[in-house]
Amino acid sequence: MVQLADRAGSKIRSARWALSLTLDDVSDETGVSPTYLSEIERGRKTRVDVRKLDDLAAVLRLPLGALTADCRTASVVRLRRPPPPLTTPERDQIVQVWARIPRAHRAPWVAVLERAGE
Repeated sequence: MVQLADRAGSKIRSARWALSLTLDDVSDETGVSPTYLSEIERGRKTRVDVRKLDDLAAVLRLPLGALTADCRTASVVRLRRPPPPLTTPERDQIVQVWARIPRAHRAPWVAVLERAGE
């Protein structure tokens, strides 16, 4: 069990809404009941099994460290599966933002993105 960070529930709810997911959608992906998810979002659950939190973070495309109060816990936990692929609108938005960055400023980011893809 790990201690949730302050306002982790609101971050989870915001991420779920941003992805247009219902509690049932997230429940189907993670195996966590909709009732339990709702209690996490409302701040009624402050300690959560790290595997459940890991699954939840992967589905919502959130870094695990943003949800835990103890950074050390987040740094040793590895995702068991990769996050879902980007949707077409998300990919299009990234391309639009990338196009606005002047070429001279892109080089450092290319190196960061290449390292992240390893």
